[in-house]
Amino acid sequence: MLIPQRKEGQGRLVSRETPPQEYAVSYRLNIITNMLEHEGAEPTVAGIRSRGTVRALDGRALPLGHYDLHTDKEVIHVENNGLAWVVLM
Repeated sequence: MLIPQRKEGQGRLVSRETPPQEYAVSYRLNIITNMLEHEGAEPTVAGIRSRGTVRALDGRALPLGHYDLHTDKEVIHVENNGLAWVVLM
């Protein structure tokens, strides 16, 4: 079973490097979660496919790397790979 989601808004992007860098950003992430259904058990996540954009509100370029995207509701682990922003499990 595939479950599509779109997450968008504004938040804080915090790098996972030392010392961490923080950016105010806008984001739009399209996420498709592949759930496996098991007879008599709860479904489990088989994988996530995602692609999106994250932009600094002040217009500066965001370096490649791993980040924590702090939204109003959750923290999402993302990576800027140079081609797109992807959600990591």
